[in-house]
Amino acid sequence: MSKKTIVSVPRNAYRAVMEIYVTAHADDQYWYANPLRSVPIDTKDPLSSAKANGGFRQVVLTIDGKYAGAVVPFPIIYPSSVNPYFWSPVTAIAAYNIPSYELNLTPLMSMLLNGREHEFGLKVRDAQPHWRVTANLHVWLDAWSDGVEAGLLQYRVPPLKINRQAYWKEKDGKSEVDGQVIVRFAGWVSSSAGNITTSVRERLKFKSHVMVQGRGTMKQVAMESKVRMNVRVEKERTVIGRMVMNMEAPLEIMTLSSNGGGGSVFERTKMNHGLEEMKSVVRGKEVVVSMVSDRQDSEGSCLMEEGMAVWGSGDSRSVYKYRDDKVCYLRSLNVVGGRIMDDVATPSCVALADE
Repeated sequence: MSKKTIVSVPRNAYRAVMEIYVTAHADDQYWYANPLRSVPIDTKDPLSSAKANGGFRQVVLTIDGKYAGAVVPFPIIYPSSVNPYFWSPVTAIAAYNIPSYELNLTPLMSMLLNGREHEFGLKVRDAQPHWRVTANLHVWLDAWSDGVEAGLLQYRVPPLKINRQAYWKEKDGKSEVDGQVIVRFAGWVSSSAGNITTSVRERLKFKSHVMVQGRGTMKQVAMESKVRMNVRVEKERTVIGRMVMNMEAPLEIMTLSSNGGGGSVFERTKMNHGLEEMKSVVRGKEVVVSMVSDRQDSEGSCLMEEGMAVWGSGDSRSVYKYRDDKVCYLRSLNVVGGRIMDDVATPSCVALADE
């Protein structure tokens, strides 16, 4: 899946950031649970796909065909997914607030400031139909200059190393996909603010594990992506700004299926889903550190007839934490059988530290 557009960047631009939005649908709605094999495990399995090509997806940005950055999408669990009774009255993490992903293009400004049109491309690696992908290009202009100069100092983009292993015998088996890569960009921009060098270093680690046992009656899914981003800004060989971001997104799902009678299937499911992000931003002598933790643990059962849930129940516990130098916030929500049993929110940093 790919999308391209033509953009002309003003010659007085001194900074650029690409903001990407992406969602998975249809055959790839459950991409995070896709096994790696040539044929699907079971076309009736709600967490299977028409083309089982593994649980790894990556959105890649190119400029005139040249790599300019990439992100691994956060696995969105839609309200009808996994067990529909998990999502009443709560929703899964980011289900109604689709996250965006930012790629800092400032080190690559020399590719854009020649007054020509440039082709920006977005491609979802290993995708099957269909994905919705769009992006916003944010550009900062120098009001005191008609033209900005820029140069590329470092462009190190090694190929993403992906290991794929699979073993299947009829319905049972397992598959694993893991990979990692370190990308480095550096470039200078000379504007009315002076000559400023921006360096970006990103490390990505990803792993996906899918296992099916008991002639297809037990399915386990485990995936996790880890990203460490380091951005450094220098002026006259002095560091004037720095941003370090660490992000982890783990997901675990286990489903046990049994005969429900009359052609129906009874499913019991456990799910653990989370998003952890820590960010440190330094501007001169000012340092701001922030932390976000969003975790959801769910367990329940449902009766499926012809692929549709006709009866079931679900319990879930959601814990959201946010903290920076000025604000602390904690919210804990417990749902049992579709009813909210506890809903506690506190702005107390002491309470946040105790969790």
